[in-house]
Amino acid sequence: MKSVYNEFLLPSLSFFLRSSNVISISGSGGKTSLLIALGNYFYNQGEKVLLTTTTHLGRDIDYGDADLFVEVGERNRYKCPGEDKIKAKIKDYDRVLIEADGSRRLPLKYHTLRDPVIIDETTSTLSVVGLSAIGMPIKDVLFGYEDYYADTKDSSEIVTLDTIERLITLEKGVRKDMKGSHSFVVLNQADTLSPNDVEKVNAMMFRLGLNYMLISLKENKLYSGVVF
Repeated sequence: MKSVYNEFLLPSLSFFLRSSNVISISGSGGKTSLLIALGNYFYNQGEKVLLTTTTHLGRDIDYGDADLFVEVGERNRYKCPGEDKIKAKIKDYDRVLIEADGSRRLPLKYHTLRDPVIIDETTSTLSVVGLSAIGMPIKDVLFGYEDYYADTKDSSEIVTLDTIERLITLEKGVRKDMKGSHSFVVLNQADTLSPNDVEKVNAMMFRLGLNYMLISLKENKLYSGVVF
């Protein structure tokens, strides 16, 4: 499989999300960046856009011109204003984008029973994976490492592509509680990979038969992907 590189990342994402008015973003390794990028893109297309969270958002971030619906929390964070309040606002917006997970800014996430928090009204879930974790010590880059080790007994010290595959396929991995018919895995930080590793990621996702997009938010590039 040959990768295709282009700089039309946001138009490509928006194309696959064209019929999705409630988009929940889970996982790790670029959730907030994706929330902001999509929110600004839809806003600049003339849509009425709401950004919110069912967990937390950082308060030290510029969220752009879309409406931000949050409450002030502790430790320089915004918190969820209430799921019922979010649901009540859906009818007033063309697009509602929800950060539905927390990862303490680590590139990988293994979930507990409590997260992610994805509302039933979600029409697309984007489950994000940060590929910059490859080659790094697992303990340093995987949020929920203790639960991951308890469940898998994986004694590997370094994140490999096998680790990424495991986190994509495990019940409590990145795709946990995905909702919506136009949902897919977003493999972010492809700019940190070698061309050979890019091809390995594509081959893995093709073998798993999952909807995905391999991207770099940093470079605004779509590397490849398959979304049905």
